[in-house]
Formats: sequence, structure tokens, C-alpha cells
Amino acid sequence: MGVEEKPEEEVKLSPTTIFINGLPPTFSNDDLKTHFDKFGAWKKGEVSFRAKRSRGFAFIDFEQESAAVKAREEMNGKEVAAGAPITVLQARERSRPTKEKKEKPEPAEKREKPAAKEKAAKPKADAAAAVPSTTELFVKNLPPTFVDDDLEKVFAVFGPLKHSYVCWRRDKHRGYGFVKFDESAHAAAAAEKLNGQTVGGGDKPLRVEFSTQSPKQSRASKKSASKDKENATGSAKEKKPREPKTSAAPAEPRAARAKAPKAAKPPKVVDANAPLSKTMLFVGGLPETIGTDELKAKFEKFGELSDAFVSVRGKRHRGFGFATFTTEASAKAALDALNGKELPESKAGKPITVTYAREKPTAA
Repeated sequence: MGVEEKPEEEVKLSPTTIFINGLPPTFSNDDLKTHFDKFGAWKKGEVSFRAKRSRGFAFIDFEQESAAVKAREEMNGKEVAAGAPITVLQARERSRPTKEKKEKPEPAEKREKPAAKEKAAKPKADAAAAVPSTTELFVKNLPPTFVDDDLEKVFAVFGPLKHSYVCWRRDKHRGYGFVKFDESAHAAAAAEKLNGQTVGGGDKPLRVEFSTQSPKQSRASKKSASKDKENATGSAKEKKPREPKTSAAPAEPRAARAKAPKAAKPPKVVDANAPLSKTMLFVGGLPETIGTDELKAKFEKFGELSDAFVSVRGKRHRGFGFATFTTEASAKAALDALNGKELPESKAGKPITVTYAREKPTAA
């Protein structure tokens, strides 16, 4: 059964708006005006911040197209701080979905009253008519030793993933999982290539097909089904009756309770005014498929690394990392070669940012 792919929408670029990437962490809106006011009047422009932390990029919407063209030509690749060239590109137009107008309900007088004992029959869901997803795959016959990381490694070679995981029931491996791609073409290629193949030393060929049911709904329905089965067979444990509570001394009023003093917040690890390191690089805009090993492989070709890692919080990829070289020359070569470049794993139009990192404070 072939998968009908929807044609990708053409990306529209704004003639008057520019995207500026690779800005230093200390770059402010006043600095933006200093460097870009000379090209012409703005409609709007600002550096992007998350809380009080600069995200390293900005947008400017000029009143005239000629001003935007001149700004791109003169400022692209120019250094606004020592050793930190910026990238200036034509920005995409923001598409705003149109809101559909809701039809007003008819007046109460015109509504037809239903019969007293008539009930509308609810339509039953037809499983055969379920439409398969174009980006999510159901993967069966996984080896019992397969975990989430193993599943991701097998499928990530075909394209960027939104999620991938192996299904478990308590501590029991269920032998299947789900993988969702960003694009339908990558999902179709993975299904065609891996269906019928064996992986991870397994003895059963994989069954890879497009998913027709949401994994969350599947889990919830199966969980409720197992509970119903336990209640029907009487295998569920009988609840013991609660023992009556013994009388106790009345609780103190809230006002009388002493509040514990709040612990002081720890000092920030990196000072915004700290000098820039000459051997440590900050790497931003990393795709989720780039881990610490992939980061080391891309940077160690420029020289010996003393440290390199991708930042994660729990299991969540934070989109940036650090690479520390043993020499200043290696760090500069990596910065010059990779800043503003698009990696093969990156989405189109999303280059990485490579700048010098701030020095970490030394212990007193």
C-alpha cells in the first residue's frame, strides 16, 4: 500500500526582514541599533531573549527592501565582537493561520425538540477505515535486549526523529515500539529498507509499518482492559476496611507554625562580564540527533580536544554544547570553519553558531 505524500509548502522569504545569528551573549538591543541603524528606518527589531539570557540571534524588519539588502551584503560575516563573526540572512515570512468563523447557534424557538425517549445512536469507530500516519512507524519483533537508544540509532540514519521508544509493561519488554520522523519521505524510506531485516542479534525479522493508532490511546485502552480482567477473575486484592482514627491533639493553627527560612540561591556559574576563553567554544543550534560523540567527531579534526560535550537536562536535548581545545590555533580554526555552517543533520536554513565561550570562574 503506497503512501501519498503531501507536497511541501514553498518557503516564502520576507524582502524586508533579516535574520542575524551568532551574536555574543552580551549583545543588547542598543548594540543592534548601533550596528544596523545606518542602513535605514525599521518597522521592528530586537535581540531574542529567554528570561534574561540572550539566545544569540535577532530579527530586524526594515521599512525599505533596499535597506535589508544593503544590511545583508555589508554585515554578513562581519565581526561585532573579537573573533565572533555574525551571519545575516533573509528571514522567512511568518504565516498566520486564518481562524474559521464559528456558526452561531439557531435561536431556541427554531430548534427542533427531540422525542422524549429517542436517543441518537453513537457511530462506532471503524478500525478498517483508520488512516495510517505518514510520519510515525510501528516496529514489531524487536530483540528483548533493545532499549530506546538502540531503536533511535537504527532509525536516525534515515532522518531527524521527533520521538522513538520501546514499549514496556512494568519490567517486561513487549517486543515493539514506535518511531516518528519529522518528514514523511524519511519514514517511507526507513519502512522500505528495514521491514524484514534483523537487527541487534535478533532471530526474528522486523515488521515495520505505518502506525494507525496513537500510542497513548493504545496504552490507556490496554491498561483499562487489564484492570477489567482482574476484576472479572477476582484476582485483584481485596481492600481492607479502614480502622477508625484515634483522637489526637488538635493541630496548631497555620499562623503559629514557624516558617523555615528560604535557602540562598547559589551564585551563577558563568559571569556575564567574564573574559572570553581562547580555547573553549560554545556551539549553538545543534539538532537533536547530534550527541557528545558526534560533536567530538566534528571538532577533533581541527586539533586535540581536552573536553567536549552536548548539554542535556534529564533526557531532553538542550540544543547546544561546548568544545575545548588544547591550543588556541585549533579553536580558531574550528570557529572559522564551522560558524554559520549547516550540518548534514540540520534542517534547511538552520546553521549552527560557534563562538568563544566565557571563562569559568576559578575557586578562590
